[in-house]
Amino acid sequence: METLKIILDSSAVTGVIASFIPSLALAGIVWVLRRKPSWLVVYNKYQGYVFQAIELAEKVILINPENKHLAKFGVALDRMKKIFADLNGRLPTPSEICDLEQAIEYGHAEMERVGILGAKGQETKKAA
Repeated sequence: METLKIILDSSAVTGVIASFIPSLALAGIVWVLRRKPSWLVVYNKYQGYVFQAIELAEKVILINPENKHLAKFGVALDRMKKIFADLNGRLPTPSEICDLEQAIEYGHAEMERVGILGAKGQETKKAA
């Protein structure tokens, strides 16, 4: 036991341990940065369904209710919950519902970015 204590107290062992700390810290930082958020995993898994739910919501909510955007989001979320339940055989948990909500928001932004929805989509339809 005394021999082990002497070895661990030596400056060589302390130097080796100290040299590994920055490497471990860097590895931890890289690991955290490379992790995908859970909603992005859900978006990638259900991307086609997300687009279908958004398109359905755009068709269903044609009138101008007070909160048109909120109504469309509600329709899309309800559709995604049903799809999730059909595919997984169970209702989504609250954290999975949050992931579905964020996936819908991201999918909507992507559809607007490429011109399928929103003002950009209307401009391209008028130009054609």
